[in-house]
Amino acid sequence: MPRRMVLLALLCCAALVASPALAQERWPPDETAAADGARRLPRPLPDSATLASAYLDETARELVRLARERRRTVDRSIEAYETTAHERVSVGLRMVRRDRAVWEREVASRIAWERDGPIRIEALGAREVVPIASTDVQVPEDLDRYLPHLAFDPADPYLLTGWDDTGDEVPHPLAPGSEAHYRFRTGGTTVIRLPDGREVRLVEVEVLPRRKAGNLVQGSLWLDEETHAVVQLTFRLADEFRLDREGNAPRVIEPRLKLEYLTIEYGLWDFQWWLPRVMAIRGAARFGRLLSVPFLYERTYSNYVVRGEPASAPPVAVEETEYAAGRRVRCPLRAVVVFRPSGDRGAALDSVELARRKAARDSARAAAYARLTEEERRACERIEVVVPDAEVTLLENPLLSPAPLAAGEALLTEAELESLHERLARLPGAPWQLSRPRFSGPLGGGLVRYNRVEGLSIGAGLDVGLGPIQVEANARIGTADREPNGELRIVRDGMRTHHRLAAYRRLVPMDPEARPFTLAASLSALVFGRDEADYHRTLGVELTGAPSISRRRWYDWRVYAQREAAARKETDFSIAHLLDDEHVFPENEAAQEATQYGASLRVRGELGRDPGGVRVHAELGLDGAAGTFRYGRPSLTLRTYLPLPGSFVAMLEGAAGTSFGDPAVQHLWRLGGPTTLRGYASSAMAGESFWRGRVELATSAPVARLVLFSDAGWAGARENLRTDPWLASAGVGVSLLDGIIRVDVARALKRPTGWRTIMYLDAWQ
Repeated sequence: MPRRMVLLALLCCAALVASPALAQERWPPDETAAADGARRLPRPLPDSATLASAYLDETARELVRLARERRRTVDRSIEAYETTAHERVSVGLRMVRRDRAVWEREVASRIAWERDGPIRIEALGAREVVPIASTDVQVPEDLDRYLPHLAFDPADPYLLTGWDDTGDEVPHPLAPGSEAHYRFRTGGTTVIRLPDGREVRLVEVEVLPRRKAGNLVQGSLWLDEETHAVVQLTFRLADEFRLDREGNAPRVIEPRLKLEYLTIEYGLWDFQWWLPRVMAIRGAARFGRLLSVPFLYERTYSNYVVRGEPASAPPVAVEETEYAAGRRVRCPLRAVVVFRPSGDRGAALDSVELARRKAARDSARAAAYARLTEEERRACERIEVVVPDAEVTLLENPLLSPAPLAAGEALLTEAELESLHERLARLPGAPWQLSRPRFSGPLGGGLVRYNRVEGLSIGAGLDVGLGPIQVEANARIGTADREPNGELRIVRDGMRTHHRLAAYRRLVPMDPEARPFTLAASLSALVFGRDEADYHRTLGVELTGAPSISRRRWYDWRVYAQREAAARKETDFSIAHLLDDEHVFPENEAAQEATQYGASLRVRGELGRDPGGVRVHAELGLDGAAGTFRYGRPSLTLRTYLPLPGSFVAMLEGAAGTSFGDPAVQHLWRLGGPTTLRGYASSAMAGESFWRGRVELATSAPVARLVLFSDAGWAGARENLRTDPWLASAGVGVSLLDGIIRVDVARALKRPTGWRTIMYLDAWQ
């Protein structure tokens, strides 16, 4: 079933992009877990010099010591609690032309937890939508198995995160020996005033990574000054995290993770207990240079009712020791097991001992679980999930967002997000430090392509980290023109913005919308002898800016100075040419020699994200230049999607633009090809002004759509708008996965007439 297959793929992606800090313990443990833990290389404890340099003030040293002591105890004073949990997960897909909503799940439940009794979870609201495959909104099929992870044990020293001191991937700042990876300093203080007049004083400990690395965090911990419990943590990764650290993924993918923020906040309930209030994580996984997967995870707890006896239940020391021989293991599935204190409980444990104890614990729990009968396992888990029979009750619960895919980007309020960003922004950047260079071959760097000017063009890249910035370089050369091209870039990817300064020598298309350097376009040129662009050469420098990869790309800008020159067709080789000598590439249009100083800006907006509902897209483009040629070019594109009766959807698109001044040939508006006029070759029309429109009627299921379409457009001199002929085409196409893959068969209706078959990626429908 396509929808299930897509969902499975998304869950795999979600597993890839999930931060190690969010990993939850899975039960029963894999039988190999203990062995894997034993093989894990231990982290050596820092030497005296490292310890001395880890604390930028003595207060920070004492606060970290006390916070560590607090984490080695558990507060078992809470006997029971009730709370309302609300969780939302959304995953998207960001390509060159547009963003897609891929998967969203939102659930709300009421949790009744007792330390020595059953856990009861009542589903209040739940819905799931996979817009890339279906427009249907439904109750998750695995809801009864999904909800239990929302319940937590207040005595868990690693509450909500599962991020323990062994730090399988990312060292915890409060883990023993973390001084080898982090420095600490005292930050600000704040006072919380309670309704009864009491005050709770919080103090901040800033966590600074010693180096820029994807497996280190940067952020802050806020501690209760009296108990030294962590009441808020806010982190981001110090660098992009390479998801395939073992080299198992194809080099063409090179998945990396950028974590914009991870935050967990606690609230003081009944003036006694710090309990979780908000957990949120936002970031994006990047696959190569042209594809990223942004994700947002949020969980909130509210309306607590707590029962406990804090005065009669002092904290208990926790030791990660193996199970005592003959001890009755009642619940190996529970998140926390309190072990008997041992003689060395006050001593600092080295990483070898920590790894041994973790392996022994996992092995013992796995063995205990294996000995239980199915009935005993159900009794041991002691989780009762109540799901109403009426789906409408779950789908329309007022606790959920007003509509799937139509609510705001985050459950956090704007004030909470702004405060979060301010806390992270004021921290110093990563230290200036040279990292190991990374080499990218033609496949891994996306540096292989084919066209009629370069022939087969192959390149290589090199990336070097310098702390706050990244230096990237690539070089390529074509087998046909033998002209060297390359770029040297300085990149800074911040929390909100992505900036790049580059010096370059490039072969570029006269119509950027043609996108002739994609894999699909290169294969079309190599196999079918069809090159959909005209080219010219540039040599210059540029500064560009756009939102960070984890954020919606609603704008981008560029400032540049460059020398422009003509390029010639250098080859006719293709598979089609081998079969037919007369099948050759057309000549490349000659560009005009020019030196230009220019800038461009694109601003995008949208309403609605549901592929089965009403959606509106708008894009405003402005660009201009001075130098050899002086010109300005504004343009506007409007696009709307309308649901129709009978499981159909229509798309209407209109665009227009003009030029002021005297643009060079290479900067005229161009129509032709899959993005403007299907059925015609690229640059079928060119001029100072243009207008175009298209209509598409498609079946509604995004996973596979049959599309009927028609395009029309004109380009030319402004004064010839009413006299020049315009072009039109019509055809039929197939769209897969909401336009990620598109195949069209189009017929040009006006001269030059003919049929064209086009396969391309990232279509608008």
